[in-house]
Amino acid sequence: MGHIGKRIAKLDNNMKKGFAILYDQCSDAVKTRLETVDGWDRIDCDQSVYDLVKAIQKICVGHDDTNQDMYNVVQACKNMFLFRQSDEALTKDYLRDFKSYWDTCEMYKAEPVSYPKLVQARLDEIAVNIALPSADEKSKTELEIKDEFMAGLVISSANQKRFGILKRDLQNAYLKGQDDYPKTFEEANRLLSNWKAPQTSAFVRPPARSGGVAFIQSGGKAESNPKDKAGKPAPAPEKKTNSKGESHCYNCGESGHWSS
Repeated sequence: MGHIGKRIAKLDNNMKKGFAILYDQCSDAVKTRLETVDGWDRIDCDQSVYDLVKAIQKICVGHDDTNQDMYNVVQACKNMFLFRQSDEALTKDYLRDFKSYWDTCEMYKAEPVSYPKLVQARLDEIAVNIALPSADEKSKTELEIKDEFMAGLVISSANQKRFGILKRDLQNAYLKGQDDYPKTFEEANRLLSNWKAPQTSAFVRPPARSGGVAFIQSGGKAESNPKDKAGKPAPAPEKKTNSKGESHCYNCGESGHWSS
């Protein structure tokens, strides 16, 4: 019994050290917010690492004790479903942030995937006894639906410019009867992290043959220096003038062109 007591005392001492280390790693802003968390006096007194982590997590995901709990849940789910990878975001940062939004919803007990009809439709396909599926079949199916939904959402929210070709390839493969869509977040993570867009041949404009101005003739060919019928350089077009010999635009006042 004495040996067990010493181990408990040592564990308690280590937990308090962990509490102190974790608290010291927090920024001043987070420490200030911690003091306003409900039950902070108890958490600080008990030196509970678990409660400290939960409190820090709520602060980092934007939890506000001044808001109604249901409103916080709505905000968390809204942030997750509206989250998109920006053009500047690295794929690893996008995947990390997406997982954080998902975990935040789960922290609020707001399961992002709770679609009984999807689960039932899958059970109708795999259950041995459709009328009475087993608890193991239900649990396994619910997990599969959750994983597939999460994988589909992370692919859908990925940057269109960067992964548009990938999304199109997945859709085209499915139309051909081959389902290549990832079924778990880990598979989606691996696919996005290692995806390499196919090389495309870019159009390069050919260099101009001469520095002169090209004029397109009716035959479709370009002629840099137009000539008259005798083969001599054609004279420059006469400048248009009015009855007073003036040649300027009545709109802008500049000379050399007429107002249109």
